[in-house]
Amino acid sequence: MELITAASSFASIIGLFSNYKAEKRNKSDDEYRDFMEWLVKGNHEGIIKGIEQNQKLGISVKALLNEHSDDIVEKLAQLDSAIAKVALKFEGFSEIAKSVHPEIEFSEQAISIVKQFVSSGAKKVAELKVYTGEANIYHLLGSVQGNNKLEFSEPLFIEDDFNSLVKENILRLECTAKGTKHYLITRAAINLVRGV
Repeated sequence: MELITAASSFASIIGLFSNYKAEKRNKSDDEYRDFMEWLVKGNHEGIIKGIEQNQKLGISVKALLNEHSDDIVEKLAQLDSAIAKVALKFEGFSEIAKSVHPEIEFSEQAISIVKQFVSSGAKKVAELKVYTGEANIYHLLGSVQGNNKLEFSEPLFIEDDFNSLVKENILRLECTAKGTKHYLITRAAINLVRGV
């Protein structure tokens, strides 16, 4: 893709694809040809050339265009949310991301949970129920550090923070046969910590 810089080509294609799907209500017999004609009308020669010169990209665009519209809209919404989360880490873009997606910003406690998890080297966090009115205890299983207890400052919101981390695929939830919750580390968790 000579005419499109590597840094902006993905965002450009996805943005244009999203605009195309928003404008087009009826599915045509040849969505790929229709999309390429739409790009011509919009004077997006650099994108067209990039798609035509990169066979793998062309095949991927064709495959995506052949998916059901509702599935594509859902994927675009998820991608939009994911990009906004990444934008939170960049000065100048973070305020725009927060304005457009106020729900994406994790609490300080949620970030702390992930940081402790990653730095401990543990593979799981186990939730141990406490029935004395105190907050549940969270143990870092397999921690390579001395302390295996997760520290948190807002016990009232600890479950909410874990739920938001699971919802956004930062952590993965598994339940044992006895109902004990185990939260597992993901690559996304490591990437989140690197970006914070």
